[in-house]
Amino acid sequence: MVDTDLLTKQLSSHFKNSCIQIYDDAHLHTNHTQFQSQKAYLRIHIQLETAMPRLKLHREIMQLAKHYCPIEIHAIQINLI
Repeated sequence: MVDTDLLTKQLSSHFKNSCIQIYDDAHLHTNHTQFQSQKAYLRIHIQLETAMPRLKLHREIMQLAKHYCPIEIHAIQINLI
Protein backbone atom coordinates (compact mmCIF):
# COMPACT_ATOMS: atom_id res chain seq x y z
CA MET A 1 0.00 0.00 0.00
CA VAL A 2 1.28 3.43 -0.93
CA ASP A 3 0.91 6.49 1.29
CA THR A 4 -0.40 8.82 -1.42
CA ASP A 5 -0.61 11.75 1.03
CA LEU A 6 3.11 11.54 1.80
CA LEU A 7 3.99 11.20 -1.87
CA THR A 8 1.73 14.16 -2.75
CA LYS A 9 3.43 16.26 -0.08
CA GLN A 10 6.90 15.38 -1.35
CA LEU A 11 6.05 16.05 -5.00
CA SER A 12 4.32 19.32 -4.08
CA SER A 13 7.41 20.53 -2.24
CA HIS A 14 9.59 19.62 -5.24
CA PHE A 15 7.30 21.14 -7.88
CA LYS A 16 6.55 24.54 -6.35
CA ASN A 17 3.16 26.15 -7.06
CA SER A 18 1.78 22.99 -8.62
CA CYS A 19 -1.48 21.13 -8.14
CA ILE A 20 -0.96 17.38 -7.68
CA GLN A 21 -3.38 14.50 -7.16
CA ILE A 22 -2.15 10.93 -6.70
CA TYR A 23 -4.31 7.82 -6.88
CA ASP A 24 -3.42 4.25 -5.93
CA ASP A 25 -4.95 2.21 -8.78
CA ALA A 26 -3.89 -1.24 -7.57
CA HIS A 27 -7.55 -2.29 -7.29
CA LEU A 28 -7.94 -1.83 -11.06
CA HIS A 29 -5.23 -4.44 -11.73
CA THR A 30 -6.28 -7.26 -9.39
CA ASN A 31 -7.85 -9.29 -12.23
CA HIS A 32 -4.68 -9.22 -14.33
CA THR A 33 -2.80 -12.51 -14.43
CA GLN A 34 0.52 -10.84 -13.59
CA PHE A 35 -0.88 -8.68 -10.75
CA GLN A 36 1.49 -8.39 -7.79
CA SER A 37 0.02 -6.93 -4.61
CA GLN A 38 3.46 -5.92 -3.33
CA LYS A 39 3.94 -3.47 -6.23
CA ALA A 40 2.50 0.03 -6.71
CA TYR A 41 0.14 1.06 -9.49
CA LEU A 42 -0.06 4.86 -9.43
CA ARG A 43 -1.91 7.54 -11.37
CA ILE A 44 -0.71 11.12 -10.98
CA HIS A 45 -2.46 14.26 -12.19
CA ILE A 46 -0.19 17.29 -12.11
CA GLN A 47 -0.68 20.89 -13.11
CA LEU A 48 2.51 22.92 -13.27
CA GLU A 49 2.81 26.68 -13.07
CA THR A 50 5.76 26.71 -15.47
CA ALA A 51 6.21 24.49 -18.51
CA MET A 52 8.56 21.52 -18.36
CA PRO A 53 9.43 18.94 -21.01
CA ARG A 54 7.31 15.82 -20.50
CA LEU A 55 10.29 13.44 -20.37
CA LYS A 56 12.06 15.55 -17.74
CA LEU A 57 8.86 15.70 -15.69
CA HIS A 58 8.43 11.93 -15.88
CA ARG A 59 12.04 11.29 -14.83
CA GLU A 60 11.82 13.65 -11.85
CA ILE A 61 8.52 12.16 -10.68
CA MET A 62 9.89 8.61 -11.00
CA GLN A 63 13.01 9.49 -9.05
CA LEU A 64 11.03 11.06 -6.21
CA ALA A 65 8.37 8.34 -6.23
CA LYS A 66 11.00 5.59 -5.99
CA HIS A 67 12.56 7.37 -3.03
CA TYR A 68 9.31 7.90 -1.09
CA CYS A 69 7.34 4.82 -2.13
CA PRO A 70 7.92 1.91 0.30
CA ILE A 71 7.21 -0.71 -2.38
CA GLU A 72 8.40 -1.16 -5.95
CA ILE A 73 6.52 0.81 -8.60
CA HIS A 74 5.11 -1.43 -11.31
CA ALA A 75 3.12 1.18 -13.25
CA ILE A 76 2.82 4.92 -13.10
CA GLN A 77 0.52 7.01 -15.27
CA ILE A 78 1.29 10.73 -15.35
CA ASN A 79 -1.36 13.11 -16.67
CA LEU A 80 -0.15 16.65 -17.29
CA ILE A 81 -3.08 19.02 -16.94
